[in-house]
Amino acid sequence: MIAVIKGYALQAACLVLLGLLLTQTWRLHSEQRDHAQLRADVAEADRARATAALKHEATTSLKEFGHAAATQENSDAFTLSAPVRDGRDHTRCRLDARRAVSTL
Repeated sequence: MIAVIKGYALQAACLVLLGLLLTQTWRLHSEQRDHAQLRADVAEADRARATAALKHEATTSLKEFGHAAATQENSDAFTLSAPVRDGRDHTRCRLDARRAVSTL
């Protein structure tokens, strides 16, 4: 009779251990699935950030190109108008000098 009770106890212990093993296997599988989903979410977020950074870089480079072109045009216009500006200033200085002399 003790042997039968020991046999049943051993079977019950095996069933408990099997239940625990199945529970642990299910938990491990759930964690692996969640980790894979997290990795996919992180990869998607990285892709979205890279796309946004690339778009911003393209926009910024277009603005910089436009600014450089406008600066060059303004510089050229200023350089080309220098003789006219210098002549006008020279004439103004001569007129001021004549006025100064005539008031003496």
